[in-house]
Amino acid sequence: MQTGGHGTDMGHAWATSPDRNGYALVARMPVRALAVAPVIQPVLAPIPVPVLERLLVLFAARGGLDWATCASVPGLDWRDVAPVEDVEPDDPQINLSRSGTLLLAGFGDTWLPDGEGDVREGNEGESGVTLLGSASRVEAVAVVKCYPSEDIATILRRQCPSAMVEPLAPGAAGDRGLSFLIRLRGCVPLRADVFVDEEGGSSSPGSTTFLFHRSAPDDEPGGKIAEMRCREG
Repeated sequence: MQTGGHGTDMGHAWATSPDRNGYALVARMPVRALAVAPVIQPVLAPIPVPVLERLLVLFAARGGLDWATCASVPGLDWRDVAPVEDVEPDDPQINLSRSGTLLLAGFGDTWLPDGEGDVREGNEGESGVTLLGSASRVEAVAVVKCYPSEDIATILRRQCPSAMVEPLAPGAAGDRGLSFLIRLRGCVPLRADVFVDEEGGSSSPGSTTFLFHRSAPDDEPGGKIAEMRCREG
């Protein structure tokens, strides 16, 4: 006695079953293509680039940073509407500056001076930034945040996650600070000198100053740096 069977042939499926006389009955039907669900790749949110890295990438460009290019850096809010001339500069080659505020990455909420002898709630990363330079280009970038900070290398890596940050020999920034080499892809190396003020004063909890150069100058552009005390953004 014949038994049933099944298979495919020329794009059709067939099946047999014996009838009551023992003959095989063949039934054909078209084979339907199986629907394959598309593979959906998860959409990952882009990692935001910290504002200081945006600024330093421009500053470390091989052609240098001119004042017009830095006029609109996302996340940098200018207090000065344009570069301000210093009539008595310490260095005649660095006679222009422009100041504003930015938020350093990786800090949390704390109490900050409000600029009027009181305090306000804010983020410890709220910092003042000053660009220093000549008429043709920016020569240095200074950033000052409230509170003395430790583990400076980690702080710098949070600001420039795509960069290589290497500590330089102790004493490279003098007996008051630390120095680091920052390498951003496609850019000239930057040097960061960091100075920590642990004492502060009656209206300041202390501060941490980051001074970035395209080279290692013999002297800091000191006049403007001294003016950048911890203050309200």
